[in-house]
Amino acid sequence: TFGVSETEKISQEELEAKIKELKIGVKTNFIGKFTPGDVYSRYPLNFKDELLVDIGENDGVLLGGAAVWNGILIGKIKEVGRDSSVVQTIFDQAFSLPVRIGKSGTDALLKGGVEPMLTLIARNADSVAGLPVYSASEEFNYGLALGIAGAVAPNQNSVFGEANLKLDYSQLELRHLFLEIK
Repeated sequence: TFGVSETEKISQEELEAKIKELKIGVKTNFIGKFTPGDVYSRYPLNFKDELLVDIGENDGVLLGGAAVWNGILIGKIKEVGRDSSVVQTIFDQAFSLPVRIGKSGTDALLKGGVEPMLTLIARNADSVAGLPVYSASEEFNYGLALGIAGAVAPNQNSVFGEANLKLDYSQLELRHLFLEIK
């Protein structure tokens, strides 16, 4: 902390979010209070749609708050116990979230699943392939990074297209998360 005041210190998670901002060219929003927690192993069942984390009510975890890893939104805190919390991840088919794509802010809806998809992308939208995807819901801080948009495939039965959400992490890497606190 040489030459740095207490007000100038930032967490490692905030620093990693800033690095991602520079890489993807979109301002991410890692404002708020977060605290680190470890993900319990669920081997051999290995459920990927939800994670059990070793922090809870006693740590001030916020029910409905964001769960992030390396500045990336992983999911939503759906249960808070005394000393643990359950996180619904973007790999859960029941997970959905309004998002925006790229600097122009093309609207889309993230639908969770084994392979998360971006849906309801306007057919007349500029090409979004390779652009960053970030949260645009009132549930979470605006601008939390999620991943990169794949190529848009038109849906034959709709005026909207859809694309894969490309992730730069493996689900197996999710051993430590930051959970939003009150």
